[in-house]
Amino acid sequence: MDEAYLDMSDDYPGNVMSEFVAAGKPVIVARTFSKIYGMAGQRLGYGLMPADMAMDMRKTGRLSNVNYLGLVAGMASLEDTEHFEKMRATMIRGRQKLIAWQLISAVRLRPIRRAASSTWMSACRRKTSLRR
Repeated sequence: MDEAYLDMSDDYPGNVMSEFVAAGKPVIVARTFSKIYGMAGQRLGYGLMPADMAMDMRKTGRLSNVNYLGLVAGMASLEDTEHFEKMRATMIRGRQKLIAWQLISAVRLRPIRRAASSTWMSACRRKTSLRR
């Protein structure tokens, strides 16, 4: 289960899938440091999975080519919960500002879905007839 953008969703705690791993379900929950942590250049992420699946994956050989400083930065990011919450709030405010801007501008877009780091909008077009 890919949780790359989950950190930026409105209901982050209600959509976390790690409970399936804790219950022993044979799933892998994949997370990244590229989005909310702003470390896209590090190409750093991690997976949550039952221990037996992790051991099977280890048998395949080296799973990462991340440098040591990237690992240190990732571990520090996980501990900095204050920054995490600040960035979540910043992303949500940015999304709200975008929606508010389009409501008062000449651009007529209608928000369809406001869930993560992106906002889906539909252009409202007038019905016109095309003549050849």
